[in-house]
Amino acid sequence: MFKLAKKFVDTSLSSMKATQACLIFISLVTMIYFILNLMNIPMPEPVKNVFDIIYNFQSNVYKPELALIPVDFTFMTFAIEMLLIAGLLVYSQSFLIEFEEHLNKVIKDDNRRYEEKFNKNLAQSAKKIENQNNYFAILFNIKMAQNAKMIYDQQKKIDIDVKKQETLNRLRNLIVSTFGVYVETIASGSLAYFTDINLCNKVFDLILDFQNKVRQELMSYNIKIDVVTAVCIAGKHDRKETYVPKLEKLLNLALPNRIMVLNEFKNRYEILKEKTYEFTELGTYALGDNFIDVLSVNKKA
Repeated sequence: MFKLAKKFVDTSLSSMKATQACLIFISLVTMIYFILNLMNIPMPEPVKNVFDIIYNFQSNVYKPELALIPVDFTFMTFAIEMLLIAGLLVYSQSFLIEFEEHLNKVIKDDNRRYEEKFNKNLAQSAKKIENQNNYFAILFNIKMAQNAKMIYDQQKKIDIDVKKQETLNRLRNLIVSTFGVYVETIASGSLAYFTDINLCNKVFDLILDFQNKVRQELMSYNIKIDVVTAVCIAGKHDRKETYVPKLEKLLNLALPNRIMVLNEFKNRYEILKEKTYEFTELGTYALGDNFIDVLSVNKKA
C-alpha cells in the first residue's frame, strides 16, 4: 500500500513538473507571437491557425478591453494566465513533497519494524538451529595387538581378544557412569549419544586420559593399544541411519589415539564459550555421492 502511494506521489510530481514546463513554454511562445503580431510580421498559416484557436479560447474565457490603448492584449492575457497556473502548481508540488516526506518517514519506520521483526525471527531461527545442533554422537572402538613375541609363560596369561573386550567395557562403563548416557553396541564399535554439546570437552578429556592410562598399564605386557574415536553432530530428531555412516567412515579413517570429527562439528564447536581443543584438517573424502571434510581434535597447548 505504501509503495503504491509513493508511486502515485512520484508520478504526480513528475506530471506536475512536466505540465509546469509545458505551460511556461506555451506562455513564452505566446508572448513571442504577441510581439511579432504587434510588429505585423506575417506568420505561416499552420502557426496562425494554432494561435487562432488559442485566441478564440481566451476570448471565451476573458478578453481584456482597454479603450485608451488600441492594442489587443488577448494573447498577453493568455500567456500571463499560463504563468499563473504554472506558479500555482508550485504549491501543489510543495504539498506533494511534504506528503512524500511524511510517507517516506512512515515507510522507513515500517521498514525498521519489519527489519527488527525479521532479525528477531532470524535470531530465533538461529537459536533453534543451534539447539538442534546441540546434540552429538560418538563412535569408539579399541585396537589391540602384541608388539613382539614374549616369554611363553607370560604370553599364556594374556588373551588379546579378552583383554581388548575388557578394556572396551571399562571405557564404556566409564562414559556411562561419568555422563549418565546409554552406550549402544553396534557392529563397528560402541555408540553414545549426548544431548549437550558443552560436554564434548569433558568427553574428549576422558577418552584421551583413558587411552594414556591404559597404554601405560599394558606397556609391561608389550601390548599396543589404540583407541579410535569418531564424533559428529546429530540432531535431536535425526535417525541413526543419517549419522552412523558418517561416524563409521570417520572411524575407518581414524588416526591412532586421535578423535576424528567433521567440519560441521568444528563450526559448532567454534561458538562454544569454553574451547580447550583445536582442529587439524586431514582432507576431504567421499561418502557415497557426497564429500566430507575430516579433521582431528588436538588438545590446546
